[in-house]
Parts: sequence; structure tokens; C-alpha cells
Amino acid sequence: MARAIGMLLGMFYDEEGTSETKDALDELRLVVERAETAGVEEELVETVRTKLAELEREVNKELRIVVRHSFSGELLTMLRMNPKDTAANLCALVHQQLGDVGVALRIVFGDQLLEHQATLADAGVCDGDTVFIVQTPLRCLTASLDGTARIHELQRGECHETMIADLDGQIVSASLSPISSALLTVSSEGRASLWCSHTGQPLCELRGEVMSCSFAADGRSIVSVSDDGVARIWCSETGVCMQKLQMQGQSLGGDRAEEDEDDWEELRFAAFSPNSDMIVTCRGKVASVWEAKGGKFVKSFYGHGERIKFAAFSPDGLLMISASADATARIWDVASGECLRVLTGHTREVLSATFSPNGERMLTASYDGTVRIWDFFSGDCTMSLPADNNVVNSAMFSFDGSMVLVASGSEIIRLFSSETGECCMSLSGHEDWVRSAAFSPDGMLVASASYDNTARIWNILSGECVKVLVGHTSALVSAEIVS
Repeated sequence: MARAIGMLLGMFYDEEGTSETKDALDELRLVVERAETAGVEEELVETVRTKLAELEREVNKELRIVVRHSFSGELLTMLRMNPKDTAANLCALVHQQLGDVGVALRIVFGDQLLEHQATLADAGVCDGDTVFIVQTPLRCLTASLDGTARIHELQRGECHETMIADLDGQIVSASLSPISSALLTVSSEGRASLWCSHTGQPLCELRGEVMSCSFAADGRSIVSVSDDGVARIWCSETGVCMQKLQMQGQSLGGDRAEEDEDDWEELRFAAFSPNSDMIVTCRGKVASVWEAKGGKFVKSFYGHGERIKFAAFSPDGLLMISASADATARIWDVASGECLRVLTGHTREVLSATFSPNGERMLTASYDGTVRIWDFFSGDCTMSLPADNNVVNSAMFSFDGSMVLVASGSEIIRLFSSETGECCMSLSGHEDWVRSAAFSPDGMLVASASYDNTARIWNILSGECVKVLVGHTSALVSAEIVS
């Protein structure tokens, strides 16, 4: 870059026509214009043009910010920022300065813990102000078909690993409690177990054959789907079943003709609402909502023509979205049961559907090999993102909703702009297809799980693979970064 600028300055800089006070950026702009007029090689001119744009952005930054460690008060760095920059932008620059990707960063200004989406101007940050950085060590939980789940410490230096679960069968899912050290695993044989993530010792098992289960957001309870067609709520501390969400043999509220048929369909899915107050279950073509405390049935949602594969609540819990084998997704009002939108456009069954963090857009993934983004207010598909080899393995919004992370039928993970649909970054390094990919809590990292028996940690600012997590002897089913 410096060599290219030097070459153009040597060729087109007019020393006699330049006053001592002439702005350096104006000089560089003039040099670029003269080079373009003279027909200089486009690649050389473009290199200098890129540097010029960087310098212009830097000059337009109005805030000088002092960054200190929240506990020690140690000076970490000083940065120049634009008032419109967000706390996430500030965290990204601090990450670059510190070089330790194994920690999540949060910004404290005054008595405020800034949300990642908050702009510096909205937070009241002014020129010369001091902000404090809170650093939280990150870990990566991996689960594999080799029957083990492992926790990898991601802080700078050697990546320490702890094997938590070692089962006879394959692990199909693993998750950490949001409030304790408990680790929840489900095996291919239907064994659901709770483990201490610090010691690796088993704590208890959930009785019966469990097909899937997950923690509530508050960490106090677990919802499971069992092979007997019943959803259950369990205490996450003791493993005791607290409630059964009975479906067979009871009316689900309504005189729908399809009710009897769906009563005998296999229950496929159950999940908590974001505030842990409600649970949605899916059986056949019908979704149902229950009170998490007490297990009281609330309402059923009818309209899909084929089996429902997945359902999720909106961030505020007022809406629900369902994904079906009928190639549609539907948005429902939880209180009334009314279907507000039918999202049509996929040509094969829809595997998953989620809301954006602000609830104004939806993301669907389908067996037709596409990921689609939808506008809530119009119900229109705003863009369709292609998957490699027409296979979608996972798709999710970033925490600010600006990007979509897709793992598909290849060794490459792709980041797309949710505004333009442009692929803004491709993460390459795996030697086999990537089964899943997910953002870290602060959105600065991505963890990917592959059929090549490894997980990788990626810096989304540079696209660099910063860690390769090895140790598993079979394909990974998931990799999740947690604090």
C-alpha cells in the first residue's frame, strides 16, 4: 500500500502548485484524479483509492476515547470513533488492539452497561471520555457422534480441554445451563443426562427415553420430548419430572376435524419462550402453547397442511413462527391464536424459522436449498440466499440482525448481509462439510462444527481461523461458544 502511494505521488505530485498548508488528503485526492486521467494501471489506482477512503473515515471520526480495564483501571488503548459507531464497533477495535479473542467484551460507560447495538452518541459518549471494558472468558462446547462432549477454554495461549460426557452411544445434542455449571446431553439411545461441567461427574438422568430436550432461558427447568409422545418439564437441579404436557385423550380446544388425527401423531418438538413462561409443542399439523409453570394448556394453532417441523417465539414472546413440511412458515399471534402471515415461496419443506433480534424480519431454511429473509410487516420474501450443493445445515441472524450465518453443503461457512444479500465473508479451512455454525455471545466470533471431527473458531472481523479444536474421533454435531 505505502509503495503504491509513493509511486503515484512521485509521478503526479505537483510540489510547486501545493502550498505548505494544503491538506494532505486534498493532495492525495488530486494525485488519484491525475492518475485516472493519465490512464495509470487500474489496480494501482484502486489500491491508493482504498487507502484514501480509509484516511477519510479516520479524519471524520470525532471522538477520542480512552479505554481502561474495568477492574484494575489499567489503560488498555486510546481510539478514535464516530458518534454513530456502536458499542459492538468499539468492542471490535479493542479486540484488534488486545489480540485475545478468547474473551467476550462489554462496554461500561458511567453507570451504563452498553448494549451492543447502542450508538456512542445515544449513550452520551463525548470526545475525551473514558469507557471501561469488562472481559469475560469464553469457552466452546462441542458434541460429537463419538459419544463425548468437550469444553474448550478459549483464552490466549494453549487451549485447555475437558471431556465432560462419555457415553456408549452417539451424542445428538449438548447444552450448558444459563445459570449453573450443569451440562445437558442427549444420546442417540434416548438417554438424557445432566453433568457437572467443572468436574465431568454425572449429576442425574431424566427418566425414560428422551428424543430431545433444552433448558429454559432462566435455567431452572428443562423441557423434553419423549418417545411415548409426551412433553415433560423437569427440574434442572434434581432431574425430577415436575409436569407432563398431556395431549392424547384430551381436547386441545376447538372442534377442528384434524384434531383427532393429530392427537395420535408423534410429538416432535418442544421449546420455551424467551422469558421461560410458555412452551410450544408440535404434533402433526398442530402447534400448541402451554404455561410452563403448572403445564396448563393455553391454545392450539391450526392451518398448516403438513407436519410442523419447528416453532419459535418472537423475542418479546407475543408472536410465534412455525415451519412446516407444507413448504410454508406461519406467524401466529400467541394470545388470540390468529395466523397473521403465511410465508410462501419455498418449494420443499421448511426446516427452521426464527425471528430477527428486533422481531421485524424472519429467517427460514428449507430442503429446497435456500435460506430466505422475510419482512414481518408485508410478509414478503426480501431475499433468497443460496446454499452450497443445495443443502442447508444451519442458519441464524447475528445479534444485531445485520448478518446471516449459513452452514451448508460444503466445507465453507458464509456470512451474508441481511440488507443486500451479498456474501460479505467466506470462512474456509474445514476439510469436510460443516454441520453447524453459531455466533459467540458478543458476536465477534463464530464456532463451526464439521464432519472432519474438528471445530473451528473464527474472527468475523478478519475471517481468520483463530483456533482449531481437536480431540473428537467422529463427526461433530454442534459447537457453541459460551461465557
